[in-house]
Amino acid sequence: MKTLVLFAVLVELLALEETTLTEFKLGNNLFTSDIYKELLKQQSGNFLISPFSLETVLSLTLTGARGQSAEEMRTSLRLPSNEVEIFEKLISELKSDKYTLLSANKVYVKDGYPIHDGFKKIATEKYQADFQNIDFGKKEEAVKEINEWVEARTKNRIHDIISANDIDELSRLILINALYFKGNWSTPFPEGLTHPKDFYPKETEAVSVDTMHVTASFHYYECTEVDAKFLELFFEDRDASMVVVLPNEKNGLGKLESKIEKVFTPRNFTTELVQVSIPKFKVETSIEFVEILKKLGMRKVFNGKEADLSGMAGEPGELEIGKILQKTFIDVKEGGVEAAAATIVHVPAVISALEPDLRVPKNFKADHPFIFYLKVKEVVLFGGRILIPGK
Repeated sequence: MKTLVLFAVLVELLALEETTLTEFKLGNNLFTSDIYKELLKQQSGNFLISPFSLETVLSLTLTGARGQSAEEMRTSLRLPSNEVEIFEKLISELKSDKYTLLSANKVYVKDGYPIHDGFKKIATEKYQADFQNIDFGKKEEAVKEINEWVEARTKNRIHDIISANDIDELSRLILINALYFKGNWSTPFPEGLTHPKDFYPKETEAVSVDTMHVTASFHYYECTEVDAKFLELFFEDRDASMVVVLPNEKNGLGKLESKIEKVFTPRNFTTELVQVSIPKFKVETSIEFVEILKKLGMRKVFNGKEADLSGMAGEPGELEIGKILQKTFIDVKEGGVEAAAATIVHVPAVISALEPDLRVPKNFKADHPFIFYLKVKEVVLFGGRILIPGK
């Protein structure tokens, strides 16, 4: 009888855990849409964001926030209340031996500045973060140390995440998440089929770009609600994929972006034979997130009079978030994808392959602006848009 009771409790706990992860994934989709919408107001060309890197480092920061500061952060990030357990689980569960996914957290602390043991314990045990004391007064040495750590954790793809202008005598902590992904397509694009094709950044304006081609079975979905086609390109581990969302009209990106929250919503894909044409592309983006997050409702932690990061160090009003910087990189080519991101939170003291197929293929010709996102186990790691490949 006891065995039956324990089993029932175990089933209930597992169901609760799955519900919580589902809640997190929904929040991750919505948060990606939230920041995408805000970026539209300041980015005029291609851009790439890593919502997961941003969520990770801000979730780590959140463990040191208290009161209304913490509530605003959790609400703006669309995180469930047990975000610490979620990130602890995801750090290991998102990895695979069929692709490379590296996520590393680091906390640099001003020499001699006392950090609360509780924050350090959660950061090291749950987020696997390393702590290192650093002399922010020696700006050039500190910047060199931080940038070299980021470069090493992103396979030399993210450079100069921080400059001497980003730290000063008030700097107390810098929290960093470095994220790197590299995967091979399950169905690669034959290099011999890549050749220049016209791409239309505007309906009547064409540029020549190197375009990849393949015809094979893919996950495919046509959505009348957003007037676009969805194509899911799997990596060798089918838990990881890149989704390309292509407006049906050459000038349809704006209309698609007006319904951006629908873009990142999971779709009921069907397996179809698809004739795919998609440009090779690289994107690198640098973003300062403070003003964006303020517009999403996260305000108190940026205001020295109201910020409460006392779970991290000091007393309420002693620390505030000064800057949140992110650099991202992605390279999409015939064999697969390489992507990287680094996000830092600066906390100062307050001063203020093809087989014959008889099916008629669908046509997915990405010859005009589109949106894309890379996800692992339904968690969006990277997302962005292409207006002109290579620009």
